[in-house]
Amino acid sequence: MNVPDYIAPIVGYRTWHWGSLMSPLKSLNNNEPWLPGRPLAAKCKLYRAGWRPNHQKALDICSCGVCALKSPDRLRVFPVYGEVYLWGKVVEHECGWRAEYAYPKLLILSPPAFPGWGPTLISKEENESRVRPLPEYGVAILLEFSTGDTVPLWCPGSGYDREAQAWMRGYIESVRWRMKVRKVFRIVSRIGRELLSP
Repeated sequence: MNVPDYIAPIVGYRTWHWGSLMSPLKSLNNNEPWLPGRPLAAKCKLYRAGWRPNHQKALDICSCGVCALKSPDRLRVFPVYGEVYLWGKVVEHECGWRAEYAYPKLLILSPPAFPGWGPTLISKEENESRVRPLPEYGVAILLEFSTGDTVPLWCPGSGYDREAQAWMRGYIESVRWRMKVRKVFRIVSRIGRELLSP
């Protein structure tokens, strides 16, 4: 019988990237799908490749395990980050942990998750298709503003928050307007250069 390292799960912080409708979230480094309602079990890549004998996950001698940080500070630049429960065999490091099992506790959609952030414009439909399956994880989902403030988007037991949804729709429309203004400005600027060039 394996005795867990801790009685209660550890809460760490990690980031994900967008997946598909079947597994909306995927691990950032190895594309491992995080399925709603099922904990992610660590898998040793060296064992699967035949380079290491089978062993208990998250051992000190190997780098396998589901990783999480002790602080969310480094994660705010990613579109989706949040809190995660860690349990089973757990190895502590200076900045975080590696664990045998993990499951999201809280999801935060930061500004990079919204359309119009950075050099690419994400369509409203694509953004909605990404956000729509997230409640299947059964955890709270927050929207984070560039100021660092958060508002609930979805909560277990009560569903979507109307104010957060209205803000998100308004944000999408304002981004589309800004993109149209930029496009017009570029056209006018190009025409001006052509008229002034000899």
